Amino acid sequence: MRRSKCFLCPWLIVLCAASVVVACDSRGEKDGFGDGAVSADGNGAGPDGNAAQDGFSVSFSDALLEPPKQEAECHATKPCPGEKVCLAGTCQADPCAQAEVKLTCGKDQICRAVCVPVGNKCAGKMCPQGQTCVDGDCVAGCFKELCNDVACRDGETCNPNTGKCVALNPCDAQCPNGQACSLTCVAEANPCANVKCEANEFCINGTCVNNPCHDVKCPLGSICSNGECIDTCECKMTCNENSSCVQGVCECTPKCEAGKCGSNGCGGKCPCAQGEKCNNEICCKPTCTANTACKSDGCGGTCPCPGGKCVSNMCCKPNCPANGDNKCMSDGCGGTCGCPSGEGSCYQGKCCKADCSATDSACKSNGCGSKCPCPSGTGSCYMEMCCKPECPAGTCGSNGCGGTCKCPNGSTCTDGKCSVKQCSPACGCGQVCYDGQCVSVTCDADQFKCGCGCCPLGNRCVGGQCLPPSSTG
Repeated sequence: MRRSKCFLCPWLIVLCAASVVVACDSRGEKDGFGDGAVSADGNGAGPDGNAAQDGFSVSFSDALLEPPKQEAECHATKPCPGEKVCLAGTCQADPCAQAEVKLTCGKDQICRAVCVPVGNKCAGKMCPQGQTCVDGDCVAGCFKELCNDVACRDGETCNPNTGKCVALNPCDAQCPNGQACSLTCVAEANPCANVKCEANEFCINGTCVNNPCHDVKCPLGSICSNGECIDTCECKMTCNENSSCVQGVCECTPKCEAGKCGSNGCGGKCPCAQGEKCNNEICCKPTCTANTACKSDGCGGTCPCPGGKCVSNMCCKPNCPANGDNKCMSDGCGGTCGCPSGEGSCYQGKCCKADCSATDSACKSNGCGSKCPCPSGTGSCYMEMCCKPECPAGTCGSNGCGGTCKCPNGSTCTDGKCSVKQCSPACGCGQVCYDGQCVSVTCDADQFKCGCGCCPLGNRCVGGQCLPPSSTG
């Protein structure tokens, strides 16, 4: 990994803890455009319910997109007075409080007005190799910008987490050029709302944690991941013909032809239309009637047997009377009839009702061929006793009950401890990696957004790079 004296420019991009705010929202948000909504599993959910990119998915409504002339009127740590809300760096009347607003939010959610992009500044813009269009500028690096090739209709905006157009919930507020006010639902509680972290920390779940990328400066086209610089255009392996290197990982674009269901070129299979199935890499519609049970469906499979199962190409319906006459006996179709309700399960050809009534019966025979379970909260049976596994966070190895404590995906076990997780694929433009999770970076009140990072007031943003006032760029 490389280190240098620069993140996005030779002069600046310092990842300040006060600039990084993460709000975890286990419920998600209505359209993915709240100011700090994070999915519980690290995967932000889009408007269609599908997971967004790996790691935290955070959007911030009050990040300034144009260089301000002076400090913003409000920001994450400088709230507005009274009932006003911070929108695009200014204190404005809360659009959610307007009488005509009708937005129904779920439990523990509230209405929130946000400024979202309309139009596409990157539409038709071609960047040189090794660069990506970000907010209309060609920025050094290979980043995954899902909305760059998306053209939404009037009244819609592109969700950057999914690359899909979603309808706006229009509201009356002042937003920067190229943006519009939209209402969304966000979690009522923000655990990081009133948390002030040190310069080398950021907030996650209401707790200040170490920022491994603090003071790490990366060269153009690289991003910080757990304190190391990763070249977003350099992959460790050669990408195949359907793939390109994006954020340090080969990203494959599936190719599928209509009516075919073979390989999509990315390790998966091309799907068939609803009601069809794949047969020899060709999509085929099964033909089954009332008279074709257990016969060929014309697509390499067998027609089902309603109310029974196929035995020797014949439809067979099991004979298991409700009165239990055939309990634990053959059902006539190669199976065994079960026991009536309340009589237990079959054991040695008879119905056997397990007995675990004794107070000390845990891990002892239940009289029906298995052992009595451990009481709730006491673990499971190990060496004839109840044993509760212990796996402290960050540790690996024996759990004390015959099992093994494993490290999360992306982490390795060394001397009983799990290593810090890497982000794979690498985090996108404007993000840093923290213990396997991508965390978005916001700009302080005395900074403005430039490319994938922030510039101080008085500097200039040219082609996604932060330049001093005296530079000609």
